[in-house]
Formats: sequence, structure tokens, C-alpha cells
Amino acid sequence: MSGLPQELIDHIIDHIDDRDSLKACSLVCRQWSAHSRKHLFVEIDFTFVENLRRWCACIRLGLSGPSSLVETLEISGSSASVDPSTLSNGISHLQSFSALRVLMIRRWRVMTADHVSSMVDSFGSSLKNVTRLTLGEIVVHPATLMMFISHFPCLDDLSISTIYLPRALGRTRDPHREPYVGIVPTYQR
Repeated sequence: MSGLPQELIDHIIDHIDDRDSLKACSLVCRQWSAHSRKHLFVEIDFTFVENLRRWCACIRLGLSGPSSLVETLEISGSSASVDPSTLSNGISHLQSFSALRVLMIRRWRVMTADHVSSMVDSFGSSLKNVTRLTLGEIVVHPATLMMFISHFPCLDDLSISTIYLPRALGRTRDPHREPYVGIVPTYQR
């Protein structure tokens, strides 16, 4: 295998769309590992709090770590899972997503100014390169939402669906029992 040029190996790996095959390629040799990892870690989904905890426990930080390869990140789960304490547990990993371009946040409950500060602090400078933001099934006051969106200087595409307005301080609409307030159309610059 040492006789094949790296460009040819990279081109072959680019055409593999099966995660299991990419995992196998990443274990073959050093020549194959870096490019295989690039495809394996391009999109990460923290659907449950446990996924974020496992990532923090197993993944190495730094420029050579997989965090620097993540371009698309989805954080979602039960309505209580995306909160300041969840994000603060993985703060060093979230800040190392230097290649992050797409951020999707779903089921974020009671989005207050403190939640916004926590989210922005957790990601640090990783938010500066995000060009596409998708928010769905969130409980938020419009002013707080605008404050959150203002932290994305390179935002080109904003998609917001199913916003629940807070009823009163400390009490929100139950998205499963009450109809949604409205759907905000996708905005593209």
C-alpha cells in the first residue's frame, strides 16, 4: 500500500459512504486514518445528555483531536436536556469545535438570558464561524432569541420552527398538551 500516492487514497476514501467501512479504514494505517476521521467526525449528534458525556470521556482535545473536524453539530433531546448544567459539563470540548459551520439546537426549554450566556460561554469562539443555525421546539421570549442570534457574526441561514412563548415567569407552555404559538419561516441572507 505504500506505493499508492496519498491523493489516490484520499480520493478512494472520499467515495466511501458507510460509517463501518470508514471506521475500518481509519484503523488500516496512518495514511488512511486522518482522511477517514475527517469523514467520520464531520457531523456529530448529541441527541441525549449521555452522548455528550461519552464524547467528553472518550475524545481527546486539541488540534489533532476529532473535535477540530466537526462541521455540523446537533444538540437535542428531552426538553430538560439542553440546559446550562448540561453544556457546562462539556465546555472544553464544545470550545474546541473550531471547524463548526452548522449548529442545530432542538428542544431547548426556558431560554432565558442566563441560558443564552451559558450557551455562548460554553461554545466560546466556536460560534464565530457558524453560517447556518437551526432552532426548533424552543421556549423563548423574542427579545432573548434576538440576543442569542446576535452572537453569530457569520450567519447566512437561520431556520426557526415551532417557538413556544413563555406564559409567565417560571411557567411555560407544554408543547405536548397545547398547540404551538407559530412557525417562523426560514430566513436566508
